[in-house]
Amino acid sequence: FLEYANHEGIGKVCSYIHRNYSQNITVGELAEIACMSMSHFHAVFKNLVGISPTAYLINYRISVATQLLLYSKLSIGEIAARIGIGDAYYFSRIFRNKYGISPREYRKQNRYNDQQADKNCHEHFMYRS
Repeated sequence: FLEYANHEGIGKVCSYIHRNYSQNITVGELAEIACMSMSHFHAVFKNLVGISPTAYLINYRISVATQLLLYSKLSIGEIAARIGIGDAYYFSRIFRNKYGISPREYRKQNRYNDQQADKNCHEHFMYRS
């Protein structure tokens, strides 16, 4: 997102998403951060980033979820809640749409053993602010 940092608040919006992805974020809120009307913000964001602000937020949440699947013992429902998606079924559906497999299958195919997962989880998530 650094390439958008100097363009009409889009860098601020991306940074805000990265810090607050677990919260309920609206496009209106993002437009305010960018100091634009909703329609102008949506058009500028999509033009610069290539996808809508909502798609960007979902993609970022799913990327965080992949790390949690690999490096934590959290349940699928807990991961969904942690990334700001309250419905585990909806989370599983959008995850499957992106990766072609369920979150559970992704974890099973890509995860280290539990001891390694605990160590990596501690390193990846305990010291982030």
